[in-house]
Amino acid sequence: MKDTAKLIKLSRERAGMSQEQLAYTVGITQATWSKYENGKVTMPDDIARRAIKVLRDPKLKLQCSFIQGTGLVNTPLLNNIDENIITGLVCLIEEAKEAIESSERLVKKLRNRQGKKDICKDEWEEVLSCEEQIVDLYPALNMHFVRMTEVYGLDIEEMERRASRKLRERKYIR
Repeated sequence: MKDTAKLIKLSRERAGMSQEQLAYTVGITQATWSKYENGKVTMPDDIARRAIKVLRDPKLKLQCSFIQGTGLVNTPLLNNIDENIITGLVCLIEEAKEAIESSERLVKKLRNRQGKKDICKDEWEEVLSCEEQIVDLYPALNMHFVRMTEVYGLDIEEMERRASRKLRERKYIR
């Protein structure tokens, strides 16, 4: 959690907020906030989530999620590639193509299989290789949304609402 507090502090400073402003917004005192940022007291998850929401920093949200291991699949933020929007889109397209190809191979491989007991060791390695290609899509997607937010002001929360609405319309969720 110390790493999370450090990342939040950097984001707060980039946003030009004082400790007092952020502490007030998340509902605690500045003195308590100072203890969190300085590592004297561990920042509770609920406070970290509130601060991340207030700061509206997509990189911070992804980095903290990775550190805390809070996602179903935790992948790091791509921080060693050209951050140009087009470069990111090309990377996303490449990863999406690989994910589609791997998904198609999995459909063939897993058809009529009831579980892992029906798959030999060599086939299981192929399954894992396909899954790896699918997982590779996560960091490319995350980087795309981060850059779209930074450069074009994309509202991630609005995208989440739109996606939820679409999934409900397709009856994938309730």
